[in-house]
This record gives sequence, C-alpha cells and structure tokens, in this order.
Amino acid sequence: MDSSPEVFTKEEGLRLLRAGQINDAIGVLEKVREKTDDAQVCSFLGAAYDQKGDKVHAIHAFEECLRLNETPKAYYNLAVVYESVHRIDEAVREYKMAVELDPNYALAAQALKRLHDQFEAVRAQPEPAAATAQPTQSMPAGPPPPSQTQSFAGPPPAEANLLARQMAKEQAIADQHHALMRSGLIYGAICGAIFFILLNLLGGLVIAMMGGKGWLWLVIQGFIGAIYGSLVGLWIGYTCGGEGAGFQAGAVIGLVYGVAIGLLMGSLGFMIGLGLLYGLLSGVVGLIIGRLVDMSISD
Repeated sequence: MDSSPEVFTKEEGLRLLRAGQINDAIGVLEKVREKTDDAQVCSFLGAAYDQKGDKVHAIHAFEECLRLNETPKAYYNLAVVYESVHRIDEAVREYKMAVELDPNYALAAQALKRLHDQFEAVRAQPEPAAATAQPTQSMPAGPPPPSQTQSFAGPPPAEANLLARQMAKEQAIADQHHALMRSGLIYGAICGAIFFILLNLLGGLVIAMMGGKGWLWLVIQGFIGAIYGSLVGLWIGYTCGGEGAGFQAGAVIGLVYGVAIGLLMGSLGFMIGLGLLYGLLSGVVGLIIGRLVDMSISD
C-alpha cells in the first residue's frame, strides 16, 4: 500500500472497509486515530474490527467513539457487539441508552423488544414434569421428587445455556486481556532493556563513564530500560491497544525521562532537546512493542 500521508484519511479507511479489505482499512484508520480524536474514525474502526471478528478491539473502539460523541447510533453499535458475544445485560443497557437519547430510534427499540420477547418466551416454556403429570394421581408422602423441584433450583435450561455461553465469552475476553498484559510485559522488558543499552552506547555515555564501571553502567541502564519497557507493555495490555497505544505510552515515558536527564544536567536546552529526542525514539520503540504484542495474540 502507498504509505504517503494523504492515503491515511478516514475516507480512505471507509472505502477499504466497504471494499472488504478489512486489514488494510484497520491499518489506515488506526493511523488516522493516532493523529486526531474523531468519533467517526472510531466508529469505522469498530465496524472493521467487528467484521474481522476481533470483538475486544471492536468494543474498545466503539467505547472510544462514545467518549468523543455520545449519540444513539454509537450506543446502538456498542450494544450490537455486546449482544454478539452474548453479554446480554450490557447490550440491553446500551440499547436503552440509545432509546433514551432518541425515543424514535427504531433499531434500538426493536432490539429491546426482540430481547424482551426472547426472555419471555424462555420463561413461558412449560416444565417437562408438569406436561407429564397426571391430575388424578395421588402424591406420595414425603418431599417431592427432584424432577418437581428442579425448576426452583435454578433458571430454565434454555436460560441456563444462554448464561453459560455469556460467561464463556466473558472469560474468553478476560483471557485475551490477560494475554495482552503478559505479552506486553515480556516484550516491553526485552525491547526496553535493549533500547536503553543502545541509547547509552550511541550517546557515548558509557565511554565517558569508563574506568572499570562501564559494564556496571550498562547493566544499570538495561535494568532501567526493562522497567520502562514493562510500563509501556502493561499500558498496551491494559488499554487493549496495539501500535498506537505503544507509541503514545513510549513517547510520554521517553519525554519524561529526557526532561529528567536534562534537569539533572541543569540546562533548559538539554531538558527540551533530550525530552523531544527521547520521546520520539521511545515512541518508536513503543510502536514496535505494540506490534509484537498484536502479533503474539493473533498467533
């Protein structure tokens, strides 16, 4: 794909999405989202992730869309994804929010009625024991058999199955979230340590501090880098983000680190220069960590 800046527009992302080029559309829309807070971009991105089957990122994108612009359509889109993963209570909540914002929003109202009718249909199903019971049959003394008390011990079978599927889906989402956190921590620590060691080698700091302590300084910098990378990776996992979240986290942490070094040098120029330099380089490393995390989950 042409990587020129003008290609990365929400119009291009929408065109690719409509053409069925889902991965290309996600790539373009993620680039656009890095540059601007646009609710429509997040909505397109949520639709793309939903079509791809990545429900975690779809929910995240639609939630971001709602944060930027609270509309009935945004609530409806989020509800549809929740319903697709059988998170019914949350889907009902979002459908209701859409109807509260716009009582004439037919799609949300119809979805609420459909879910309500399904629930009532489950409740109206006859109990198997009641269908086979004989009206004139005398009841034996003692407690009723288990078949007659089964309906009071829990939800109807169909509702229980629905609840089980919903819990399984929620557990799968939680497992994927934990996998993101774990991969972010591992890749972040490795990449962060390598980044800080190379940064000091290229900067000549090790040469300046040689005299028997050069290797010790490298070890210290590797340890600091591992902490830095772990923070970046954990942020990626916590936000269920990828390259974009990695670049943002890396840039912020790198900026703070550069400013701190400049402050220790006692120079405003070094504070600004090192802050910008470290922020940019650190952002690139964060982007790499985010890509590795995404690859580890997709595999």
